[in-house]
Amino acid sequence: MKLPSSLKDFHPAAAGLILLALVAGFIFLLNGTELGNFLRAQLIGSAQPCNDQVDNDGDGKTDYPADLGCQRANDINEDQDGECFNNIDDDGDGAIDAADFSCRILFNGESMPKSFCQDGIDNDKDGNIDLADQGCANGQDHSENG
Repeated sequence: MKLPSSLKDFHPAAAGLILLALVAGFIFLLNGTELGNFLRAQLIGSAQPCNDQVDNDGDGKTDYPADLGCQRANDINEDQDGECFNNIDDDGDGAIDAADFSCRILFNGESMPKSFCQDGIDNDKDGNIDLADQGCANGQDHSENG
């Protein structure tokens, strides 16, 4: 049996099946990754992290509408917490959304993690804590060393 030298030698239906098998294999290899979840959702419409009764991002909130990272029930991840996009100072530290240290670092809500200048710990061991430390320019500063 002679093997085809290129895809143009295949029947169009057979070439389509081969392409479909390659895409399915690629998605299988990416299983559990954000890209894999996105591709699977686009191609076969499988269950979404914002509608699977699982706390996928570990923030203690499950699915839409309880998890603020889910803007819709069919969102592809729970990670972009709504506290970082709602124009409200949710943790009362004077910083709103992108200006809040927690939103700049993890997008996991405004309250976690706290910057070194608002965590209640003398991180540089100089006897001064947070805003009382001269090294802290403001509550969003992540260094008590100045």
